[in-house]
Amino acid sequence: ILTMYLCVIVYLLGQEVEVKRLSVRGLLPETDYYMTYDGSTTMPACHETVTWIILNKPIYITKQQLHGLRRLMQGDGKHPKAPLGNNFRPPQPLHLRPVRTNIDFNVKQ
Repeated sequence: ILTMYLCVIVYLLGQEVEVKRLSVRGLLPETDYYMTYDGSTTMPACHETVTWIILNKPIYITKQQLHGLRRLMQGDGKHPKAPLGNNFRPPQPLHLRPVRTNIDFNVKQ
């Protein structure tokens, strides 16, 4: 639903657009189960102030939707057309972080 509009998104320096009626819940799979861990932001200065949430069900997208997401640009005055994709960094040390979950792995179904 959201990705069908990716082809009409154009980057103009400093332009903002209000997004109305976007349901984040509608983008996520139906599940009540998840895992969390404390981590850091992915952009410098990589502050360790984030709680990452991993749902127990995947979110599926088509190859066309993935291509549309990879074509999106971001940036600032110095790098106005930086790609939005491929902005990840390698895995970081665990620093003894616990993983929390509401999934009961002992329940037999």
